[in-house]
Amino acid sequence: MRIDLLLGAEIDSQEIYNAQEDFCEGRGAVFLVELDRTLELLRTHPEIAPLFHGKFRKKLMIKLPYCLLYRVHGDRIFVSAIASVYGDRDRLVAKL
Repeated sequence: MRIDLLLGAEIDSQEIYNAQEDFCEGRGAVFLVELDRTLELLRTHPEIAPLFHGKFRKKLMIKLPYCLLYRVHGDRIFVSAIASVYGDRDRLVAKL
């Protein structure tokens, strides 16, 4: 299954990486490893996460307080956003 990170998710990923590095050098790399693990899990089990809003699903990262908001269309996964799990639902929906 092919995974596409949409522009919003790419920007989110870079912002989270930068914030983690600013907090502690090397934490950005930890984030990227966890992101890769989560994406690989989605590739093999695309419907593992529960529906969140309409056809969008919300997959929590295992070791970090972030989630991926994505939808499955045919043989492709489109990741729309990567966000902190802290905060309200409306903030997450607005990223879709």
